[in-house]
Amino acid sequence: TEPRLRFPGLTIGTQDWTNAHEGAMFYGKGCAKGIRNVTAHGSQPGEQLALEALASLSLLARWIDEADVERSP
Repeated sequence: TEPRLRFPGLTIGTQDWTNAHEGAMFYGKGCAKGIRNVTAHGSQPGEQLALEALASLSLLARWIDEADVERSP
């Protein structure tokens, strides 16, 4: 199977684990659709919206950087 990103410090199967991983997945999809796709197809955000989008992507990048890579045998 493909490698997976996993947040350290959470017990697999708990509600916290599920919430963290599903939240990150949907957040990442939201950033891709709401930020990347919109601007790639012609919409130019104002300065404030651009800064907020940058902050959103920064948070996503932090989560990815802090995650461990899990490889199944």
